[in-house]
This record gives sequence, structure tokens and C-alpha cells, in this order.
Amino acid sequence: MLLAELLREAGTLPVRAVPADIRDFRRHSPTAAPVIIVCMGDTLSHLPTLDSVGGLIRDAAAALAPGGHLFLGFRDYTVERTGTQRFIPVRSDADRILTCFLDYGPTHLAVHDIVHTRAAAGWGMAISVYEKIRLAPAWVHDQLVAAGLVLERNSTEHGAVILVARRPLVS
Repeated sequence: MLLAELLREAGTLPVRAVPADIRDFRRHSPTAAPVIIVCMGDTLSHLPTLDSVGGLIRDAAAALAPGGHLFLGFRDYTVERTGTQRFIPVRSDADRILTCFLDYGPTHLAVHDIVHTRAAAGWGMAISVYEKIRLAPAWVHDQLVAAGLVLERNSTEHGAVILVARRPLVS
């Protein structure tokens, strides 16, 4: 569903959607080294372990063309929200309300999605839960540098971390 939306929104841009594990991206890459690799929207925190995040960063660094850029975006979950701050209103309209509840563990957090939907018989509720890894921005920065990349941007706004790193022209 999201891949179909991506293709629809891409319009005439040369975008190819590949339903696969992001850690296997090199298997689906074109023969030419990419000049841009983008991993935004909390994708990194959906990986199961720090080792898998580090492996993805190393693979991306190795795949990039000299001078190419890696864009990473993720939420900083290292600082625990407490009390009612663990409830996050995500979006709502007249017929649907989506709220998340965060439950912190030492290395991961459980994200509980609570969806209220209006139907003819009244309001219904559906709940799902999934885990995210708690990534420290400084740790991700260190992984970029260890992979031979040069950090060009490191910013955080409202808990959203953006890191942009470049592969040097000469290794």
C-alpha cells in the first residue's frame, strides 16, 4: 500500500519500488553506484538490533558513489517520556482518531497504536503494537564516521534527528 502510494506520488520521477527487506538493498540496486541513499521516517528504528543498523550504515557507505550522500532520519527515543507524555495524538478526522502510546524498555520501546473509528453502530477501537529500537543520535553519528563517511548535517527538531553524511571523493 505504501509502495503504491510512493509510485503514485513520484509522478514522472524515475522511482522503482521494491518490496524487500531494506537490509538487502544492495541486491536490488542498479549497477551504477547511487549518489543518494535516503532512509527517513523512522525506518532505522524498525530494525531489530544495533548490529543491523550498523550493518545497514556500512553497506550504504560502501555502495555510495564517491561524493554521494546518505540521508538518515529517525526519532530520538533515548529520553523516556513519562506519564501522560507517553500518549501521542497522531492524526484525526471526523471518523477516525489515531493515538500512540509509548512503553519504554532498556533497548527498545513498544509502540501501541490505538485507532478509534466511527461506524454506523458507534465508535470501534483497534489496537496494535510493535517494537522500535532506541537509537542514540551520537551512536548513529559514530557509525557513520566508522563507515568512512563525513557528517555534513546533524540536527534535531522536536525529537526528529536528521543526519546527512557524504562519502569522500577519495578514500
